[in-house]
Amino acid sequence: MRRLAILGIVLVLLGEGKASAEMYDSTVLAAERQRLVARLTDLDRVLTLPVYLPPDAGWLSGVSISIPNVAPNGDPMGFMSENGVVIMPLTGLKFIEDLTMAYAWRYSRGQTLEPFDEYLAMLRWKPEAEWPGGVYSDPLKTFGVPPGAWDQDQRLAGLGTSLRNEAWAFILAHELAHVYYSHPGNSVPPKQVQANERQADAFALDLLERTETIPMGAILYFQATVAFYASRVDLPSDRAYAVWQREQATHPVNSQRLLTIARHLQLEAKRQSGATRAEVLSFIGNRLEQFATDLDDPAMQQLVARRAIFGNPADLKDR
Repeated sequence: MRRLAILGIVLVLLGEGKASAEMYDSTVLAAERQRLVARLTDLDRVLTLPVYLPPDAGWLSGVSISIPNVAPNGDPMGFMSENGVVIMPLTGLKFIEDLTMAYAWRYSRGQTLEPFDEYLAMLRWKPEAEWPGGVYSDPLKTFGVPPGAWDQDQRLAGLGTSLRNEAWAFILAHELAHVYYSHPGNSVPPKQVQANERQADAFALDLLERTETIPMGAILYFQATVAFYASRVDLPSDRAYAVWQREQATHPVNSQRLLTIARHLQLEAKRQSGATRAEVLSFIGNRLEQFATDLDDPAMQQLVARRAIFGNPADLKDR
């Protein structure tokens, strides 16, 4: 059943960074802060148990976590580590939770999941003025999820919480890796930063494997962040895209990075003794491999952009 929860996803270019920031005002964030911080703290306690960490990484349990509304650079999805501090913006945590809960809501009701592709594409391509009320709408409002729906449906709450925790766990483990390896951030050439990102991805996937966490929710995270970086459709030629990736990109969610993660999951699937877990891991890896191919296809990305520009966000919940 969990495997079916992501059958409808096609990786697309998603909203500008400001979109998620403008969904939640300071009052909403203040009301949610205590709950979200508590949930993230619980997750951190599990991930940093010595039994799960590499033998020389026990000190990671003492790393501090900072949860500003947005990252110091103003990015609402700017998850990062800096001087031994892991920064997890509250706006990004809230958006990921809302996205996974809305996804679980539609799945539990047997509704098609394709509108998520369109919603996320609209966040990038459709101007805010053309959204209902002239304001970007969050996932729960967009898909008509009633307030407190998960309090009334244990199955819904279980699926949504699992997807959220899987996404958060991958992000947190990735940032802990930067601390573990003493990565210097963006003060080195882009090629080295990209190598550091791949190393942090591998650390995160290994850590999740040790905690027996299947990173299905991480796919939604990648889907929700890929638009913060240019893709092939944003540049005039294959050569220009290659130059950008080689000389300018630092944290791209691009085909190479996704393909590396896909290969890791496919190999992990082969190591499993249980058929169900192996099947799910293989499925996720194969889907990420397909996403990597789609991301480099300018024709597909142009089609996604066109549908987003001319689509109506208000229609998505009834699809």
